Amino acid sequence: TPSPPLVNLTGTWTGSGSDGLGPEKFTWVLAQSGNALSGSVSMRPPSLTDGTCGSCHKVKDGSISGTVSGTAVTLRMAFTLGGSQPTPTCLVVMDVSASGVTSTSLSSSYNGSDSCEPAVALGSITMMR
Repeated sequence: TPSPPLVNLTGTWTGSGSDGLGPEKFTWVLAQSGNALSGSVSMRPPSLTDGTCGSCHKVKDGSISGTVSGTAVTLRMAFTLGGSQPTPTCLVVMDVSASGVTSTSLSSSYNGSDSCEPAVALGSITMMR
């Protein structure tokens, strides 16, 4: 039985998510080579001025890496230390494992960690291209 064709995810994606620290907005710029994904990610809170801890921890830029198998996608968003972000000493990683992904939409839960905040354990994300 032949494998299902890979979904093509190359392009710019926008969407939203939420976890124990509150809601966030994402922008992904993805490149796909075969079943390998790479690219950049930007995460921002809905409001940069609401004064919550969640809003300052959601100002992050980083990288994406992952794989595609048919319509299943596994990816990691890694937001590195340093830079001009409000929390430069906090390392944030979010792992997404989604099924039923199309070339224009992805919805999934994610497992996350923030070296400064334990509340980023389990979140949800919806992205559109």
